This record gives sequence, structure tokens and C-alpha cells, in this order.
Amino acid sequence: MSSRRTIRVSGVIQAEISRLISRERLLEGTVITVTAVDVTPDLRQAFIYISFLESDQPAVRVMEILAKQSFHFQKEIAARTHLKNTPKLSFRHDQNIERGDRVLELLKEVEQADQNRPTPPAPDIAVRPLYQEGQKGPKGAASGCVFFSSLKTDD
Repeated sequence: MSSRRTIRVSGVIQAEISRLISRERLLEGTVITVTAVDVTPDLRQAFIYISFLESDQPAVRVMEILAKQSFHFQKEIAARTHLKNTPKLSFRHDQNIERGDRVLELLKEVEQADQNRPTPPAPDIAVRPLYQEGQKGPKGAASGCVFFSSLKTDD
């Protein structure tokens, strides 16, 4: 379970990293989102989860650029925050958005397949009450309950 301090430090680092990435302009043409930051309980390491869309570069290249800049980002965070020890930054690719997009695509495919499938005919079933109002039903049934049975009609 995370302590309040680790949660607060995670939030500060997430805001600062987002600001630094947008300011540095290292990755033109790439929309980068800092989706989460996990800080170890001793506050010595921070795992920064990055998601990006509309990238001109492959994911591996984007992560390499961010890893090279991690020490620079760490120094900037140390200068802007009042932490005794600034956590070492490790960037990780968060693929949850891509997975979510894939799930949505699959759901659309299933929906389209259902729309193209013919509707089955309705069954020939008539419903009639087993007991008329005022008659006693099965033992233990609540009063006022009406029980129904289904019959196949031969019309």
C-alpha cells in the first residue's frame, strides 16, 4: 500500500515530467502522455509510464530518447522540488491505450458481424396463467403471485 508521501511525490514527478517533455521538444510529431508514475517506498526510484500516439518514430526509439534524457530530467526535478533525494527515473512504455484501442476495434467487428447476421424467427409459444387470481398456488408462494406456463401452439 502506498503512503501519502509516495502518492504526493508521484503526482509531483508526473506533473514535472509532463512539463519537461512538452518543453524540451525532443520528439516533434509525437504526442506523449505520462500515464502514471510509481515511486518505490524508499523514494529512490520512480517508474514513469509513457504512452504516445501519432509517432513518426518507432516505440523503441522514443523510449531510447527518453532514457538518454532521464538524468537531465532528474536534475530539473531536483532543482524545482524540495525533495531530500530525487528518485532515479526509469521510463516504461505503457501500452494500455493501444490495448484499449484494439479492444474497441474488436468490439466494432463483433457488432458489425451481429448486424449482418439474419434475425432468427420468433418461437411459437403462447403464455397462459397456471392459476387464476383468487386460486391458491403452490405451497409457500407469496399471495398475489401469478404463475405462468408456456405452451407450444399448433395454430
